[in-house]
Amino acid sequence: MKGELLVIKHLQNVLGYDSIHTSFIEGDGAGYDIEATKEDGTSIFIEVKTTKGGINTPFMITANELAFSSVYASNYELYRVYEYDHEFNSGKFFRIKGDLGASLNLKPTVYSAKL
Repeated sequence: MKGELLVIKHLQNVLGYDSIHTSFIEGDGAGYDIEATKEDGTSIFIEVKTTKGGINTPFMITANELAFSSVYASNYELYRVYEYDHEFNSGKFFRIKGDLGASLNLKPTVYSAKL
């Protein structure tokens, strides 16, 4: 949640975008955390992943987030917040645009099992 708030602040103060904190309003499950509106009216769907570790620290991503990024690739971005510091509420970040399945090295770690 703190990383999402950092990204919202960046979107509003640096880029001048309006934004809706979707994951706060609707809860997880939408496939993204923030819907931002660019100055030209275009919507961007943003997923935020935050870790205390460095840029290469692994992070979890859901099948729903991957699927959403594929369907809405032209309007989807992942903001990767890393080296997050709780004391100063700060971190570094970078963006990955488009289909996350095509941009990330994915390793399956959880499976659904049924008898």
